[in-house]
Amino acid sequence: MSDSNSARNAMTKADLINIVAKKLDITQVQSGIIVEAALRSIVNALQGGNEVEIRGFGSFRFRNRAPRKGRNPKTGEKVDVPPKKIPYFKMGKELKALLNGQPPSEATLRSHFTLFDANGDGTVSYDEFKAVHDKMMAAHSGH
Repeated sequence: MSDSNSARNAMTKADLINIVAKKLDITQVQSGIIVEAALRSIVNALQGGNEVEIRGFGSFRFRNRAPRKGRNPKTGEKVDVPPKKIPYFKMGKELKALLNGQPPSEATLRSHFTLFDANGDGTVSYDEFKAVHDKMMAAHSGH
C-alpha cells in the first residue's frame, strides 16, 4: 500500500491498480481501465437499485431507513427527514473465515469455482480443487 496511507493501513484505488497491473503483467493504464470498469459496474448496479453479490467476498446491499422527525442543529426547528436507502457491505462467509484465520468449510470448497480441467468438461472435481486450494493457501501463508 502507498506510504501516504500506511498510518491508516488503507488500500487505495491506486494500490489496487498497481496490484492488478503486476498480477496480470499489464500497464498501469490498462489496469486502471479494468479497475475503473469493475468499480463503475458496482456503482451503476447500486444506482439502479440492485444489490451486488461477489461470491466468496461479500455483497453490497441496502437498508431502508424509515422517515423520521429530525432537528435542525442551528435553529432547533423540527424537520421531516425523508425515507432513504442506506448502502452497506456484508462480508461473505469465506472472507470472514479468512480474516479470522479459519480455513474455508468443506461445503464452501465444494460449492465454489467451475474451472477448466484436463477432462475438458469445464469443471474440476472437489479433490482436484482441494489439492490446488491447499497449495495456494500454503504458498500464501508463506508471504
